[in-house]
Order: sequence, then structure tokens, then C-alpha cells
Amino acid sequence: MSSYADSWLKFEESLGGVRPVLKGSAEELRDQFRGFGSLLASQAPPFPENKLKISDGEVGGIAYRAYTPLNSEAKNLPIGVFFHSGGFVVGNLDSEDGCCRYIALKANVVIAFKNAEAIGGNHSNIFTIGTSAGGALALAVARKVILGQTNLPTDAITGVVALCPVAFHPRNVPAKFRSKHSSYQDNKTTYL
Repeated sequence: MSSYADSWLKFEESLGGVRPVLKGSAEELRDQFRGFGSLLASQAPPFPENKLKISDGEVGGIAYRAYTPLNSEAKNLPIGVFFHSGGFVVGNLDSEDGCCRYIALKANVVIAFKNAEAIGGNHSNIFTIGTSAGGALALAVARKVILGQTNLPTDAITGVVALCPVAFHPRNVPAKFRSKHSSYQDNKTTYL
């Protein structure tokens, strides 16, 4: 078994030497995840509130949050649609709020989708992004758009950022589709 990075061990030490482990019912896991998220957020650098316009809304019963850089000179910014982590069970809008703020500020993009033009975004320049379960959703949504299974143009997706996505090994791809699933081979020398 490989050892843990010194930075992680220092973080555990700051927690009193405890390694976080989530267990219990879905509701108990959600509570624990929120608590752990609050702890992590307390370690993050503060974000200047006057640099982003942040607005919450709902579309079709699904909550969303939009992050728009205020000081951007550019118009029609790329739109990042972020899918949070949490194993399809425990994440929410707040669990990766800091991450979305950071991306919107540093990459000069709008993180949202609904009414893209109204918030300074370009609906023909969309990338999906997500972590873990959210990474799997980022891949799945991009695929749906590219296959023409949404009301977006099939070329609207200009990129995918899948951070440690829940995915599957190429051996599990049916033989007739393997030629379209070559990233393991194509990126075999790519650094993580």
C-alpha cells in the first residue's frame, strides 16, 4: 500500500490525527459530508466578494448557482456547467462553492447555463466540468449533446473537464464500440 502525501498527513494532524471516514444512512452521510466540507472551506483562502456576481435559481426542480466574473472585459464568455461530487448522494450547491468561485475568477468563465446571454455567457461555447460523480455527469451530458439528444447544437460542447470521474475500464466497453473509446490508449503517457 502506498503511503500518504506529507501534506495530507499534516492536514489529518490539524484534525486531531483523525482520518475522515463517512458512514451511515444517506442522510447521515449528507450531514457528515456537509461538516467535512465546512472544515475544508475553513482552510481555503477568502474570495473577494466584489469580483463575482453569484445568483441562485431553479430550472425544472433542479437548483443551480451562476458565477459570473464582474470585471471581465470579454463578452460572451465560455460557460462552464459544473456538476458537484458526492457519489450521486451527498453533494449539493454549497459543497463545491469555493471551487466554482475559483474557476470562474481564474479562468474568466461563467459557471452556469440557464439564460446564458443574460449573464454574459456564450451558449455556443460550453464546457462541462465535474469532480468524481460530477465528472461522470460532465462526460455523460457532453455525450448527450454531441449525439444530438438535447436541444443544444451538437457542436455547443467545446470541452470537458472530468476530475477523477467515476468511469469504467475499456474492457467493459462492448466490442462494437471500442474504436470510439480510445482515451486510455491515446493518453497512456499523459500525466495526471
